Amino acid sequence: LGNEGVLNTAVEALGLIDAPLTFLFYNPGAVVVTLVHFLLPLAILPIYSSMRGITDIEMESARDLGASGWRALSDIVIPRCHTGLIAAFALCFLVSVGDYVTPAFVGGTISMIGSNIQDMFGRALNPPLGAATSFIMLFASFVIVLVVSASIKAWRPR
Repeated sequence: LGNEGVLNTAVEALGLIDAPLTFLFYNPGAVVVTLVHFLLPLAILPIYSSMRGITDIEMESARDLGASGWRALSDIVIPRCHTGLIAAFALCFLVSVGDYVTPAFVGGTISMIGSNIQDMFGRALNPPLGAATSFIMLFASFVIVLVVSASIKAWRPR
């Protein structure tokens, strides 16, 4: 996304632009792209490992009985992969909530909770407020993970 990044270099090599595109960097979109780029493998690996337990026979049986793709997904795949889905969500959510380096490098002035907590301990020199904010974020993250976990476990296809 930078001036000499892959995207700008490719577009310049194709001759579509003369100067690098500067709007790709230091914006909320750059933060989202960067977080997805490094969190996607952390989401795929637990889901993939839980999907390895699903056999081809189960999917073939669902197709033979006339199940559509969505029906096979909701009846077989999601109930059998709920632990992988919960692990992927928890891992990616908790890493992204606490991340303060990514917005600092690619987001410019973008402020996330992790950045605010780091500022409270660093620049503002207010460790009590930083500790309280950290605890509130930890508690809220725990509640969110529990709610998502309960909803995935309670998945009932229609």
